[in-house]
This record gives sequence, C-alpha cells and structure tokens, in this order.
Amino acid sequence: NPYVLARHLRCAAFELPIRAKDLARFGDYMLAILEILEERREVVRRGNKWYWSHPSYPSEAVKLRSMSDNTYTIVDTTQDDSGSAGQRAAVHAGTNRVIGTMDELSAFEQIHPEAIYLHDGETYFVTRLDVDKKVAYVEKADVDYFTQSIAESTVRIENEQESVKFHRATAAFGDVTVTSLVYMFKKIKFHGRDSIGFGKVSLPPQVMETAAFWLVPPVSTLNLVREWGRDPSEGLYGIGNVITEVVPLYAMCDPRDVGAVVDSLNTGSPTLFVYDRYPGGVGFAERAYRTLEEVLGACLELVKACKCEDGCPSCVGAPVPPFAQNDPELSPRGRI
Repeated sequence: NPYVLARHLRCAAFELPIRAKDLARFGDYMLAILEILEERREVVRRGNKWYWSHPSYPSEAVKLRSMSDNTYTIVDTTQDDSGSAGQRAAVHAGTNRVIGTMDELSAFEQIHPEAIYLHDGETYFVTRLDVDKKVAYVEKADVDYFTQSIAESTVRIENEQESVKFHRATAAFGDVTVTSLVYMFKKIKFHGRDSIGFGKVSLPPQVMETAAFWLVPPVSTLNLVREWGRDPSEGLYGIGNVITEVVPLYAMCDPRDVGAVVDSLNTGSPTLFVYDRYPGGVGFAERAYRTLEEVLGACLELVKACKCEDGCPSCVGAPVPPFAQNDPELSPRGRI
C-alpha cells in the first residue's frame, strides 16, 4: 500500500540510509515515493543512498491503533464499591483509566451515549461522549445486549480521476465528500440477535473528504430489477454489504476501514459508492477499483454459496456489528 509505505519509508530513512538494493524489501513504489520525499526536502540523495534530512521525527506520524489523527480516548470510570469507606475513597480518586482509542468516524457510531462498548470480554455502558475534548466515558455494565448505530450517509463527487466501462456498467474512481449522521441506535440481544428497542442519538453530522470508487449499473439492469418487483437501490445496498466484507481480502484491511453508500444525486441513477473511512483515503477503495473484476467475482461466489433463498446476514445482510468478534455466535463464521 503506497499510502502506508510512504510513512514507513520516512521512518526507515530516519534510522538508516535507504539503499537502491532495498527495492526488494520495500517494493516497486519505493523509488517513486523517495522522489516525492526528495521534492519535499525530507530526504537527500547521495549516490545510491537516500538520507533523512528533515528536523521532524517521522514516527510521530505513524499511529499504532488507528491511521486517523483525529482520535477519541475511551476512559473507564467504573467505581469499586467494595471495602471500607476509606478504601472506596482511595479507589474512587484514581479509577479513571484509558482502555482504548478510536477514530472519530467510528466513535460516533460505536461509543455514542448509551452505546454498549465491548473490551476484553467485558460490556461497558457509554455514559457520556465529550465531542469537544474527544473523550468517551464508560462504566462496566452487566447487560445481555449490544448496540448498533443507524446512520444516514450521502456522498458528493468532487473529482473523477478516471472511469472505465465495466461490462455493461460504468466504474469510476476519484475524490468524494461523505456526510454521515448517526441519529439513532438499536439494542440487539446477544446470541439470538432479537431487537429489543431503539434509542435516539444527538450528534453533529460528520463531513469527510476521502477517496472512493463507484459503480453505475445500466438503466436496462435497473429496469429489469423493477420488473421483478424489487428495488434496485436495496439490491445495491446488499451488494455494498458484501463488498465491505470482501474488499479486506484484497486491500489487506479491516471491514471497518471501508464504507458503502448508495446515492443517485451525483449520477441521476442509483449508484454504489465504496469509500475509505479515513480522511484523504489510504488506498483501500483504489485497490478495490483496480481489482474490481476479482472483487465482484468473489462477492458473487459468496452469495451463490449461501444456502438462503432471499438473502440473509451471512451473505447480503448487514455486516457484523462492531466488536461482535468477541461473541462466537456473531462472528463471520458463526452468525446466522
């Protein structure tokens, strides 16, 4: 991934000069990235070696938990009520501890007020999300359900970098702006996945400039879907759900690193957008665009292999809820 490699090369050059023979270690993008770093005066070339020449410390720009610089801290405020009054006072004075971090886009979806956050097999109730200080306060809670946010997203094409004819459809790649609004959440019981209620969320909309590819089906296909009494947009949402599960196999990322939106405002026709869930993009959607034939072929195989007749969570249904891997019955292999 050239986006990730650029940061790694900066760190590598800081430690030792990069040599021409390191191409076998860093890959075909190395020379092009070093040329860009030269233009930015971050490295200087001497013969067949590149030396770090910038006063900054490049490792500071590399995040271990998230690639986003805009992160929220998750603080456990659980109080221990056992012991004497003096012991409780001492414990209460220092109970706040950081148990995780999360990028802002995921934070609005997963640690909004009244959400259930899973950490080390424990369930935590989110008591407050401080948007200004970027802190989520949670307390341990013994509950038998998890929460799943419900959001509305729209996308606006800013710059179409390229497009191709993809069979009878049109595929394109470029820069987009995605606006997301989390407005409510639902409570879902563990194991059975029964819906047991809803709650409102009052958070500001998020606007993110990123990269995406989009797929525009031909009008003839849309009309054929309508003739069968189906909604083409709903079908595209199903395909989007499958793609977000398949793309990580080709882009070496997590399913939560990519998002899918169906929108018709830009093209005048229902269009599926698949975008990077990081500002500026980090190459996941571009990788999917370059391998679109293989990606959609894998999606078709996944759907055809499912034994259901009308679509289910194992094929075209909603993706696995955040952090559901902690529950084996909700994992990709165990969900029904």
